[in-house]
Amino acid sequence: MLNQSMEYLEDAYIRKINELLNLPIAALEAYLNTAKALRENAELLEVTVHCHEKIFHTNQPVMQEAMAVINSAQESVGAYSDMLPVIILGSGVPLMREFYAAHRIPQSILVDTLSDIRVWMNVHYQKNGAWGLSETAWVLNHLWCELFKIGRLQYIHKQWDQPFEVFRNRNTGEVAIYPVGGSVTVSNSGIHSDESNDQPTVSLGDEWEQVLHSTSSVLDLHIQEGEKLSPELCLQSLRAASQLFESAFPEKKFAAFVCSSWLLSPSFRNFLPPTSNIVQFNRLFHLLPLQGSDNQLFDRVFGGKPMDMDKAPRATKLQEAILEQWQNGEDLGEGTGFILKAEV
Repeated sequence: MLNQSMEYLEDAYIRKINELLNLPIAALEAYLNTAKALRENAELLEVTVHCHEKIFHTNQPVMQEAMAVINSAQESVGAYSDMLPVIILGSGVPLMREFYAAHRIPQSILVDTLSDIRVWMNVHYQKNGAWGLSETAWVLNHLWCELFKIGRLQYIHKQWDQPFEVFRNRNTGEVAIYPVGGSVTVSNSGIHSDESNDQPTVSLGDEWEQVLHSTSSVLDLHIQEGEKLSPELCLQSLRAASQLFESAFPEKKFAAFVCSSWLLSPSFRNFLPPTSNIVQFNRLFHLLPLQGSDNQLFDRVFGGKPMDMDKAPRATKLQEAILEQWQNGEDLGEGTGFILKAEV
């Protein structure tokens, strides 16, 4: 039997945490077989233990350094490289459970948060025909208790890093967005812009308050694939996230929810029905005047950007609508938007 610090390689441990992971039978078998191979080979065992210690028993771990350790370990374990991230991430579940218990976070959120391992293992299998995990850095956020899935959506507490300042009218709730670099003041002189200045100068009436700036904290919002994206479920999730952070992390104040996603492409509002879940989700946000690439959209909807758009699949109404708009020259790049906490 392995000593207690290596119990994460034992069958009993893996079967126990699979009560939380709910992996498919074939994925669970790959997990068990990989753990057996690693624990029965002294050299591979040493690599695995070193990796676990560096990832979960280092003060203030840094993602770049953690991934360098995991990548090096994967190179050392040969045929087991695809499944090694699952072994390492799985080894951190007890510490994750301790954190959740200490902060009185419900077990249902623990299970929902860990479900991303199953989601991304399935994606890896679909792309490679073998079980494993490619999105290791992303899922490390979950095991380090930086990301939480609360209802339909996932959240990471972070600083507002967009090149804009946001103001809100206390009386009407109207929102005003200005680029960083201009001069914005709040006074009783009303709103005006000085066009003679190279940098925009704006004065807002004293009924306006600044709600987002470079030192603001926000909840970075992400959408796990595979579930219905109804506005009702999203609003429930936003409200539950506010409640959880207020109770579990009272020191982690935040002013808004922010999201960058293909689902926030401004173009969707122009050609999809207003009743579609995508448009209703999109309209929950104040969109910033930014637009990224369309790579994520084609990856999520088509499994990658088709080499020949004329031969791209049109199996769904969404695929058909996107291809039609792309052929018409529509910019389908991802968008970025925010929802103020006060609006939820």
